Amino acid sequence: MSVKFLTVQSLNHFVPVFRLLHQAALWDNAELLEDLLNGDELKCLNSRDSWGRTALHAAATNPGSRCMRILAQAGADLDACMGPRGEGRTALHVAAEHGHATNISVLVEAGASMLIRDHLGLTALDVAEKADHEECMLVLRAAADKQEAQRLETLSVLQQACSQVRKSRFF
Repeated sequence: MSVKFLTVQSLNHFVPVFRLLHQAALWDNAELLEDLLNGDELKCLNSRDSWGRTALHAAATNPGSRCMRILAQAGADLDACMGPRGEGRTALHVAAEHGHATNISVLVEAGASMLIRDHLGLTALDVAEKADHEECMLVLRAAADKQEAQRLETLSVLQQACSQVRKSRFF
């Protein structure tokens, strides 16, 4: 009697690749996810299930997801919105809903927008507030404050540059 080992290649014959990416992210199997993304499966990175969820949405449901950073670094669409059944939520909304502040930090650091509203008109911060996830609210507010400070700094630099141009034109 011979023993057959299940490999990613053999699984691909039975399960659509995007489902493998989703499953790896859902079960926080970083090793499998990396194997999948190092192959042809990278082209399926932003594939969606019947609810419009990507693997990033699946990863957002796990506390301290190891797959979250892997997907972000692989180029996953950080601002992908789920379909109508998922209320148009992003992975940031999902992480806020589940109370996973670490995932929120990873997404925000990777460049996820905190301004996107779901189909109910809620931002990720609104979702965290509604669910009373204090740590998530703190992370999102701190990230918003940091973005605002960066915006003000950029505005100040631009104002100084414009002021210098005006002064040089008159003298």
